Amino acid sequence: MNSTNKIANAIGNIDDRFILEAFKHRSHLAMHQKIRLFGAIAASICFMIGTMVLLNKNSHISIAVYAYESNEMLENGKTLLMSGRISNDGEMRGHPLMFYVLGNEIESIRFSCKNEWISFVDWTEQRGDYGLSKNFTVAYGSREEDYSYLVVDWVPQNIIRKLTDNQALRISDLSQDEKEDIIVMEISYLNGETETVAIWIRLNDNGKFETFINKYQITEKDGFINRPDSMPIEHQP
Repeated sequence: MNSTNKIANAIGNIDDRFILEAFKHRSHLAMHQKIRLFGAIAASICFMIGTMVLLNKNSHISIAVYAYESNEMLENGKTLLMSGRISNDGEMRGHPLMFYVLGNEIESIRFSCKNEWISFVDWTEQRGDYGLSKNFTVAYGSREEDYSYLVVDWVPQNIIRKLTDNQALRISDLSQDEKEDIIVMEISYLNGETETVAIWIRLNDNGKFETFINKYQITEKDGFINRPDSMPIEHQP
């Protein structure tokens, strides 16, 4: 007799009373398990909602970044299509990302650009300017009315050079890394608090640029942030 028949015979010899009692007990146990399951699901949902609220709260940034020419605000956590464009032959029209930063009581902002180049102009002529650079620090100070005149310009010089030097190359032929960049802003406030915010820039295959802004956590992989700052170009009297 094989094992299957042995099990069948064993089941057949069990009193029906015991089977019924076991069934009732199992049904009662299943009900409790369902209640516990629904409770666990409800707790998980509450946890997820709480986490989402907490993350949303923690992702809030204290500054506001505006495109210089259009005055459009780069909203936290949302992508904005910029007005500048670039053609497949490397010709650029407009500024893909020229911006200024507004906020309360900013002491200074250190700007670090990973792949491309950034420049800086103070239209009040109270601070030194920066030509094409990778890293520099701008003193802001308590005169918040000056902030909208402190303008940073992102210049995709590497992309332009690659497209102009290779006439057969198109934007769609570039790697994803070549079409993306990031500007990290290390912000210090006059009250001693600090904040780190990043702007991500992406070139689409149609030649248009998109930007995205959010809080940023610097890690050991961000070696570009450790580069030394460029020296400012002082205004001539």
